[in-house]
Amino acid sequence: MANKRLWAGISVMALVFTVTVIACNKVDKSINGSWVSNGFEFKFKDGKFEVLVDEVSFQKGTYTTKDGEIAFVPTHIFGGGFNTLLELSEEDSGFESKWYSIKDFIVALKAVMIKLGLSESEADKFDDDFVNSLSPANKLSTYNLSGNTLNLTTDGATINFTKK
Repeated sequence: MANKRLWAGISVMALVFTVTVIACNKVDKSINGSWVSNGFEFKFKDGKFEVLVDEVSFQKGTYTTKDGEIAFVPTHIFGGGFNTLLELSEEDSGFESKWYSIKDFIVALKAVMIKLGLSESEADKFDDDFVNSLSPANKLSTYNLSGNTLNLTTDGATINFTKK
């Protein structure tokens, strides 16, 4: 169960960390509100978003939309939410229950991954992959709103959210 949840969490992280370059900074207000799926919640409000895992804040930032495309720009990660996502205690992970800027989070991530049992080279790779996931990429994130269902798609994987 924990492994399945970890992969679901990684999918949500990949979705959120995908940054799509969109020329026009506009926001589709029809997605404003809270959307839930399997313990994950997206809150959208006029260009700002927050992601919660099991009702614990995980990440926040800004977003823009254009023609069914959505670009997320994460600005902060909540240590307690990261711990919840990986089902770890603060003592086990080393992340405090506070908001980290993306830069501060990345600095702390390598030490946490080593503490969790990764070798230094594995932690370096994990850290590099994480940093790359935050960089502008040619990945396309799309969304589709149909009634009380919001479908978010990244790299061919779609997550369906229901309006809360």
